[in-house]
Amino acid sequence: MINARCCAAVLVVLAVLVPLESAGQDRPSPPPDDAIAWWSFDPSAFAAAQDGSRAPLEALLRATLAGGLLEGDAADAVAGVLAASVVSGHAHTGALSSLTGEDGEIRFSGAVRVEGIAPEELARTIAAVAARPGSPAAAQRRVTIAGREAVEFGADGWPAWLRLRWASDQDAFVLGIGDGGLTSWFEDTRAAPPWERHRAAVGPESDESGRRLAEVYVNLERAREVDPELLNSDPIGGTFRALRISNARDLMLHARWRERDSGPPLLAIALTWSGRSERPDVIRGTMLAMAEAPGVSEVHSMTGGSYAMVVPVDANLWLSMGMNAAQIGDGPFLRSRFERRSELWFERHAETLQTLVAQTAGVLVLSDDPSPPLPIPGLTTAFVPLASEGPDAAGLLGRVFGSLEMRVAEDAQNRVWFMTLWDDAPEVLERYTRLWWGEAGSGPTRALVIGWSPAAISTARERLGEPAAR
Repeated sequence: MINARCCAAVLVVLAVLVPLESAGQDRPSPPPDDAIAWWSFDPSAFAAAQDGSRAPLEALLRATLAGGLLEGDAADAVAGVLAASVVSGHAHTGALSSLTGEDGEIRFSGAVRVEGIAPEELARTIAAVAARPGSPAAAQRRVTIAGREAVEFGADGWPAWLRLRWASDQDAFVLGIGDGGLTSWFEDTRAAPPWERHRAAVGPESDESGRRLAEVYVNLERAREVDPELLNSDPIGGTFRALRISNARDLMLHARWRERDSGPPLLAIALTWSGRSERPDVIRGTMLAMAEAPGVSEVHSMTGGSYAMVVPVDANLWLSMGMNAAQIGDGPFLRSRFERRSELWFERHAETLQTLVAQTAGVLVLSDDPSPPLPIPGLTTAFVPLASEGPDAAGLLGRVFGSLEMRVAEDAQNRVWFMTLWDDAPEVLERYTRLWWGEAGSGPTRALVIGWSPAAISTARERLGEPAAR
């Protein structure tokens, strides 16, 4: 089997050792206009990206991999966390340029452009990611791609779809994988790529509408060409039906910063799409995280992080999406069995869930308070505003998770609960494989706080106050 971690390491290490000119570009290259999907993300405003404290943890992850202390899934998990942290700590844009199905397997090509990263940091990281006994040696050769000098390299036995190439682009590295991944990145683009219609629908950047933080675009028609049933069958189909976008031609997520007079900036997220039954220039949309709504100012003041994201909570929608996510990888028989078990669960535990939901204000606030150890999207703290009085929300959530056969426990002394997400996690990741929650505040500041560490609850209690005695 091809060692993909080794491929990534060779790519970066050789890129550092063979510096190239940027071919006189006067602006960074955009993603390919015919990409199946692409994303861009600038984490510079996040506290975790600015905080130098992530460096020791990344160094520990590198040392763990380089020392050969882990194997199999554990090594892959640590490698994934390290790579995600390093890339997410820098502004970057990635694109999936081709996707094909052959012999029951998916083949792809694409590229990612990482800005402002030191060659030494990239080299150390990828060398650690690939540190496995018996990794094949790779050879390099210079090539010309779209008028640029580049490096192509690989090892005996690597298939063409795993071909690796690298080229510089101003102050960034562009790493390509697969046949044509790097070539498509530097090809000339048309004047009006399809995602410009979506950008126009949300309007230009401004102080009022917000400044662009991240974008994600997916061409669903291209995905259907690979597998016509991909977007119809569960679990993806069920999620799309829940969002009412199952007939979408393409879709785009737009994340923008919006400064406030007080408190942290708000992160607003819009979802736009075009329907196959309408003209391509007809763009529909909805807000997934709000910038303006009644009570937003009061709710977002709960957090002291570098940003706040106010998300409307539709319990039925979230349950539907959660159940579809739980079925990823299951065949028809297992999905049918899952549905029967879900119906039985609702019969037994619906009252507990309804009691919990009835206390909430219909929104939750996501923030980096306290700052997570690594700048990875998803390492966040959730604040759920609660009614000023009501039954123990933390205990109710514990009962809900426990009824789903999760490993749930209560720390009664500190009035917090936690759930273990990975039983046999590597020691270096063990402290980050639990989900913690507990109440903070009382009266108008009462909230349920959910986070990656017990520090999320203790930090919230320092600001909002201790919860009422039970």
